[in-house]
Amino acid sequence: RPRLLALLEQGLQGPLTLVSAPAGAGKTTLLAAWAAMTTRPVAWLSCEEGESDPARLLSALIAALARLNERLGAAVETDRPWHPHEHERVLPRLLNDLEQLLPDETVLILDDVHHLTTDASQALLLFLLNHLPSRLHVLIGTRGDLPGLARWRARNQVTELRSQDLLFVSA
Repeated sequence: RPRLLALLEQGLQGPLTLVSAPAGAGKTTLLAAWAAMTTRPVAWLSCEEGESDPARLLSALIAALARLNERLGAAVETDRPWHPHEHERVLPRLLNDLEQLLPDETVLILDDVHHLTTDASQALLLFLLNHLPSRLHVLIGTRGDLPGLARWRARNQVTELRSQDLLFVSA
């Protein structure tokens, strides 16, 4: 599906790309195909229902990013228990570390974001998106819209692929 891979590549000109379609539409397959062909460093996090807890989401996010640079994981100390609202202090520190430690344009793929159903996990995601380091692009796979998406659209900072875009077309 070269047309879709090209659309994802073009989307990297902005900070956010959203791939939104129902279950079985091929979102994860498309994201995986793109990740396999890109030369950019890619961190991948498949969100699960348990990651609606913001502390667990942040731990998973740090673990995914630490695969790109082990100093990220060490800088934030992810091996100890989290206390309520501690993620509110850790996320800004992680974002500052990313700004310093990402030498190249990097992509963070967050798949199955529709599993982040709590206000707290969605607030953490929005904070991340609203404070992205300059060299980090986020590619999101989900079954619905993100909270705050209208603001990204108004600023022309999101590329969107919807279910109609994922349909197969004859060549």
